[in-house]
Amino acid sequence: MLKYKVIENFIDENKCSELVKDAEVILTKNSEREILNNNRQSVFSTGIIFNELLSKSKNWKDLNEKLYSNEFYLDTLKELNLNKSEFELTNFFFKNKLNGIEKKYKNLINKKFSYLKTGTLSKLLILRVYKEILFKVKFFFKKKINLELIYDLSISKKGYKREIHRDSDSRVIVFLLYLNSFKKNEEGGNLNLHELKNKTIDSFPAQPKFEDCDLIKSFHPKAGRLVFFLNSSDAFHSVSEMLGDEKRYFLYGSYTALNKENPFLKSSANKLNTDFFLLH
Repeated sequence: MLKYKVIENFIDENKCSELVKDAEVILTKNSEREILNNNRQSVFSTGIIFNELLSKSKNWKDLNEKLYSNEFYLDTLKELNLNKSEFELTNFFFKNKLNGIEKKYKNLINKKFSYLKTGTLSKLLILRVYKEILFKVKFFFKKKINLELIYDLSISKKGYKREIHRDSDSRVIVFLLYLNSFKKNEEGGNLNLHELKNKTIDSFPAQPKFEDCDLIKSFHPKAGRLVFFLNSSDAFHSVSEMLGDEKRYFLYGSYTALNKENPFLKSSANKLNTDFFLLH
């Protein structure tokens, strides 16, 4: 059974409105560098655009500090009945301030390869290989599961939907924080939680078919609502297709395992790799 928790008014509605307003200023300015996918725009907390947002918005800086706090981390483990001795909170990808080399590197990552000169592309690849080696060396001898909080600011619009799935392997705890509420007549955009009709199987598919699942809970977007859950083998969820013209502003994030396998996916039938290269 999927373990989840809902916290209403994690941040108040007025603060949510301010966050959306501040984000729009930065995202409009940097619209050509956003990651676009399936009618959803996303900006990673580890990227240079988000770093700019933190430097220019106190509202985002305050929220970011709240999410990265040890209090939020421990409360999340407690709510899901996880043993904190099995995990260690770490920080590899996210930095509050970037030095000159890091800014240049992240700027290059946001550009299309076709725009880069051969020499610049070679330097980018060398830096990427270096970071990959550093990543492996740093966590190779760690005994505990090292978790890092990684999230993105996302804006989805009409046509956005997600099939029934569990999240990628390295994500241990997943959360969604809504920054705006939908009007009552707006259809779609709901986070739906599911369970398999056949509960006797030994292994669970990562992306089960709709007809093989039952809907157990559905959450309409509401400003300040935080939903988090354990990314286990049966943590099936989906997003219903957005049919109206209203945008859905939200944070999607996870405590992500950097050095070991997610221990709660032992009953999964197949793997879903996490794209760490997007976070550099």
